[in-house]
Amino acid sequence: MPRTLPALILLLPLVAACVAVDGEGRRPSRIDWALANQGMPPDLASPAHHAALDARARASLEESQGRWGESLDAWTQVLADTPDDVDAALGAARAYHALERLGDAQAVLERAAQHHPQDARLARALGLTQLARGSVDDALSWLRQAADAEPDDAGRTSDLLATLMLTGHTDEAVSRAVAFAPRALPPALRLTLGRAAMLRDHADWAAPALASALDDDPSDIDAWIDLGRAQVLLGAWPAARSALQRALVLDGGRPDALTLLGHAWLQDGRPDEALRSYQAAVDAGASATSLAPLVARARARLGAAEPPP
Repeated sequence: MPRTLPALILLLPLVAACVAVDGEGRRPSRIDWALANQGMPPDLASPAHHAALDARARASLEESQGRWGESLDAWTQVLADTPDDVDAALGAARAYHALERLGDAQAVLERAAQHHPQDARLARALGLTQLARGSVDDALSWLRQAADAEPDDAGRTSDLLATLMLTGHTDEAVSRAVAFAPRALPPALRLTLGRAAMLRDHADWAAPALASALDDDPSDIDAWIDLGRAQVLLGAWPAARSALQRALVLDGGRPDALTLLGHAWLQDGRPDEALRSYQAAVDAGASATSLAPLVARARARLGAAEPPP
């Protein structure tokens, strides 16, 4: 079967629409042509334009089957006819990436960006290409442009957030992340950003971020402890105890979890339970000297709570 035949089959509905006549046998009007040609007027419904459509369909088909060289040839043909076509530039860039020709990918995207300097898709693709080439500063510049062009798009911002975290720009990553609901971000980002946010006075964002990450992986002991720590910072003592007890179910010998659990009990008015948790933490390897002030506080509160003989 000729290679272009599948593409032609894909185009049959469009061709049929273009040649159709109505029930009275009249020739389609300009509006009819516009509808049949996806909004294009008659002067664009030319053989050359249909050839470009054929190349586009062929490019998508070859790409879907992993034939990147053939896909690149077809996208290049589309770009020869319509050099400002963003979708074709992105398709060619995907093919170049698959063929490990990152310099060519960058070049085709930069040419498209000259025609569409504000296009967020091109900015994102250029950022990821620069990152793959090791140009971190240029990558961040493009990814910031993509995120700022569509600030409500969590997907585009996620690319930037991941790159900011990988390159040590944690403060900026957290400041951008807290503008989104945690569940709008990928699970791996929720976990790392939740921990970073907790250390930067954003425990109110960190707690739901860590909780949603644990929905995807409830076996992460450290995440349960971090969630408990965030809840302690928020003063949510029952929620803190619940998270820390989940961690201790997974590993009952974690001194950090036992210490935090003691603090949650103490702050919630249960010095007796706090003392038991602190002692368990020492038995598990925590420093008795470091815990001595907390133990003394718990004993003092316990003594104050006991009625005189």
